[in-house]
Amino acid sequence: MIDLADDAAVQLIPTYDVERLQADLARLAGFARLHEPYQEPGHVGFCLIGPGGVAAASSSHTGFEPPRPTAALEVAPYLREVLDGLPCPKSNARIMYMERHTKLELHTDLPCNFQTGILRLHVPIITNPQIVMGIADRQYYWAAGELWWGNFSLPHYVENNSPIDRAHLIVDAFITEELLALFPPEFAARRRAEGVLFYEPPVHLRPEQLAAFTCELDLPAGSLPRTYDDGRIYDHAGRAQIEVAGDVLVLTVDNRRALQLVPVSEAAASTLGEGPCWKIEIAPAAGAERHVTIVRRGASQPGRGIETRRLELVGHAR
Repeated sequence: MIDLADDAAVQLIPTYDVERLQADLARLAGFARLHEPYQEPGHVGFCLIGPGGVAAASSSHTGFEPPRPTAALEVAPYLREVLDGLPCPKSNARIMYMERHTKLELHTDLPCNFQTGILRLHVPIITNPQIVMGIADRQYYWAAGELWWGNFSLPHYVENNSPIDRAHLIVDAFITEELLALFPPEFAARRRAEGVLFYEPPVHLRPEQLAAFTCELDLPAGSLPRTYDDGRIYDHAGRAQIEVAGDVLVLTVDNRRALQLVPVSEAAASTLGEGPCWKIEIAPAAGAERHVTIVRRGASQPGRGIETRRLELVGHAR
């Protein structure tokens, strides 16, 4: 049986030049530090890669706008080098500060593990031994310039008991074979035995192939990932349409633009920003009907293998 505490965090192969990291951080001093939504005060930052290329966006759940480099990355050449060197697509990359004498209470972040296809990586830039990271009853000190993965789908907390503001580069990364190769071999083998949800690259479809996705349907609450916009959480439920807008697929709910869908085959699309753990499959049915299947993959409990839940719906061609 896997000991979750033993595998709660692990250091990856690369290490980085601390002086160059901190020099880039100094160049970023003019960017506004925004409060992380739904976190305790004192946890602030900005995006290097974020929804629509907006530095002020803080959530890793992009919803509609695809992740792009922001203006902050333009003045941070070494951080760009670090990010380019990670062999995987990134949903989000942020500089996050934890102000002195503050704490993040015990909580979990989902989806954020090998079974959901997104890993949260940390590179400490400014830190202090008095800063405590606790994951699954283990405490860690991550030194500046190191690259770490933590299983933040497990209960975890952070306490900054030091006299300085902590600064980390935090990357939400989709899993590729090349990224997995940066982990210690024995650790990677245990993850493979559990099940790893690898990144599915998008495919280019012709207009008539995109049109095959278009339909109208009723979405139950909780059937698709929630998204964040202007400080609000949206649970996409109601009368929904899948439409083609230019060369992309768009999901609208009650006439409100909700999610961008990314085709990964001629009959399936993932939800932008969530990677392979959410997917919509569409197939023709009788007459104008469409079989619409919403697939959710992940683990109901940490340490379990990949589990698949399927929600069968009926759509009508538009």
